[in-house]
Amino acid sequence: MASDANVKTSSNSIKCNTSYGGKLIESAEKIKDEEKKKALTLKAVKHLKKAIKLYPGSKAITSWNLMGKGYTQIADYNNSRICFENCLKINPNYPEAQQNMKYLAYLTYKDKDFPSCIKVHKNLIQYIGAKSEFYNKIGQIYGQHYGKIDSSIYYLKIAEKNDSNNVTVMENLGVAISMTGNFKLALNYFEKALLFEPEKAQLHMNLYLTYRNLGDQKKAKYHFDRYKKHKK
Repeated sequence: MASDANVKTSSNSIKCNTSYGGKLIESAEKIKDEEKKKALTLKAVKHLKKAIKLYPGSKAITSWNLMGKGYTQIADYNNSRICFENCLKINPNYPEAQQNMKYLAYLTYKDKDFPSCIKVHKNLIQYIGAKSEFYNKIGQIYGQHYGKIDSSIYYLKIAEKNDSNNVTVMENLGVAISMTGNFKLALNYFEKALLFEPEKAQLHMNLYLTYRNLGDQKKAKYHFDRYKKHKK
């Protein structure tokens, strides 16, 4: 490990600053006290920024990735995203940055940082590819958390185009379309999803609500009974 002394005597070394910054981030990760964790992480960031300033091109990819990890562990998700994006700009196939960006997508959703979560998923689409799961999550956020149904359906339709047999996408489309009042079209999505997962309780609940809105009480009751049967 590069020491403080080594870094001072090799202040213009990208290797020393990157190595030292990485070790500080590893140490900070083990600290439970949030203020101390943040202080040590920001010290690491300072050295990693210096490394990037010295060599801002492709050699800086490791420094960007380490800095992104540091920002992630202090929940500075926007700066973390920017760091991982800079890695992927240098090399879209850089596996660590891909993995870290996917983990960031999970964290931002778990922590309900939906603006950051949308940006992260758009970065994933841009650099990793047009995967159904990425478009689905954006559509889900717009529908469930922002109430922007048109935007939700737009992204979910793209998700469907990329994987027409994705049950989660079918179900989310059914829910979003139900909110527009088009229960017959929503029904098609729920019924198709049910072919793939006939014992999924939430699907039966969605079908119960949809048939009830369509005035078919017999089928509504059937699916409500199935919901109770499969509910865990």
